[in-house]
Amino acid sequence: MLVSMLIPSRGRPENLLKSINQLIVTAFEPENIEFCIRVDDDDDETIAILPQLREIHPNIKIKVGDRMDGYESLHYMYDELCHISSGTFLYLWNDDSYMKTEGWDLILSDYTDRYSWIMTGEYFENIGSSYQSSFPCMHRKLWEIMGRFSAHPHNDTYQALVINFFENQWRAFRNFISPDTDMSSIHSTHPLAVNCTTGGTHQEDEIIEIEHTALECVIHPENFQNNVGMLSDLYSPIYQEVIDDAMKLLKYFVLRGGDFTIRSDD
Repeated sequence: MLVSMLIPSRGRPENLLKSINQLIVTAFEPENIEFCIRVDDDDDETIAILPQLREIHPNIKIKVGDRMDGYESLHYMYDELCHISSGTFLYLWNDDSYMKTEGWDLILSDYTDRYSWIMTGEYFENIGSSYQSSFPCMHRKLWEIMGRFSAHPHNDTYQALVINFFENQWRAFRNFISPDTDMSSIHSTHPLAVNCTTGGTHQEDEIIEIEHTALECVIHPENFQNNVGMLSDLYSPIYQEVIDDAMKLLKYFVLRGGDFTIRSDD
């Protein structure tokens, strides 16, 4: 399986159906896509359409679970979906988002020969990170190395911070700790992170563009305010978990001699 779309959903069954259908019709090989959907056990609206979901695509996996703390538990829900998934790539997705790029799955398949972190969707210059994106797509191996999808409900921002911190530490290691060792592959043809967004300093030739309707701030403004508050908590002070996850990646790839490609012994 090429990619697992990770979709926690609540109370938006029609949007969920539309989002999945759009991913299917824009894909070149939809049979290589898996949809992993997380539903709260008190969400009768979404539970009611689960049989319909299974009819529109053969690769549907459903996780029905406790509401926990709602939006503030979103990272746990994504991790639950990772555990039931089987795709080479784990793609964060929202039920209010719609794929615009035809053949987007072919673009992902270009990176199956390496451990890639593919940033897609929307680029935000005001955040200050060239990898900032609403829709990160990570190789399964990176999830296994970190041992989690994210340590914060702001899953996309958290992942962007981890890869940004990793890149800075990698540069420091290469230039100062081991200057005589060729560990330049992060800036060669096999970087760890690639940017397939609609803009940014690390722009790739290939673009995966997504329409995000941001229904959350309209339908559930209280969640949106909580979201803003959690974002502030993530940046100040910088999360220890960001450092921990970046260092796990650093240790793993240093021991591989800076090789981000897939090897037969992996």
